[in-house]
This record gives sequence, structure tokens and C-alpha cells, in this order.
Amino acid sequence: MVPRASFRVTKGTPKAWDTVGDSGKLNRHFFCGRCGSGLYTELEMMPDQTCVKAGALDGGAAGLGGRVDVEFYTKDRVAYLGPCCEGARQESAFGG
Repeated sequence: MVPRASFRVTKGTPKAWDTVGDSGKLNRHFFCGRCGSGLYTELEMMPDQTCVKAGALDGGAAGLGGRVDVEFYTKDRVAYLGPCCEGARQESAFGG
């Protein structure tokens, strides 16, 4: 999560698709129109924040320094997978 006012795309123009989240509010998902990779999400319920997909970060930053604070939507995790990140808080849905 980063402040929306400080976030910008530095190259290209992402495509987007909208869906209604569990909150009943709009979620806009941005992705690369060439390869389909998810880049970031803007949530109507969090108008001042942008949810950046870690895999979209450049300069090796996608590893997040090995630190993940929380995993969301663990209720949807397939049975054969366990928590991905030791010590990360487990939330069944976004916002707990």
C-alpha cells in the first residue's frame, strides 16, 4: 500500500477492469495490456491508497526484502498450500 498521491506509472498506459469487492464498493484492477500482468489496484473504500502488486516493482524490489506483513483472503487458499510467509498475519478476507 502506498499513498495514491505519491504513486505514478513511469512507462506505458495500463489497462483496467472493474469489479465490486466484498465491501460492495468498486475495485479497479490495472494490468499490462501486452502481457496481462497485474500491476496495482485502486479501491473505492480506500481512496487515498494504491495497492501495488509486489511483482510489478522493478530494481529487485519485488522481494520486499523478504518481509511480508499480512496475507489476505486466506479463506480462498487451496488446501494443499499453507501460509506463504512465516510470521505474516493471516486474514480470511481484506480488512480481516
